[in-house]
Amino acid sequence: MVQLHRRDLFPTPIWHFQLERAESINQKFLPLIQQLHQGDPGLKVSNRLGWHSQDNLHQLQPFREFLAEINSQVLTIANTINWDLAKAVPVVNNCWANINGKYGYNKVHNHVKNTD
Repeated sequence: MVQLHRRDLFPTPIWHFQLERAESINQKFLPLIQQLHQGDPGLKVSNRLGWHSQDNLHQLQPFREFLAEINSQVLTIANTINWDLAKAVPVVNNCWANINGKYGYNKVHNHVKNTD
């Protein structure tokens, strides 16, 4: 019988953090996202029976403070892993919201265009 072995040669670190004001941020964004949903049919990407906003939320004023906090953490991570910020600075190039009701879901997908 063939024995199967696992070797982690290329591990993928996942960085995460808890925003101090996560609850208040969520309360602020929920009505904004619902308002966007009412006025926009949304994009058809990986969503099934759900809604996907336009991918420009990072450019809208109400989301800028949130993105500033995210960018701060991203720069901390970049420095931690010795990323050469003189050669390339991480940039948020899109940001979106999803609303999935009953039976709504997002199919398996990747975000290859977000690593430019």
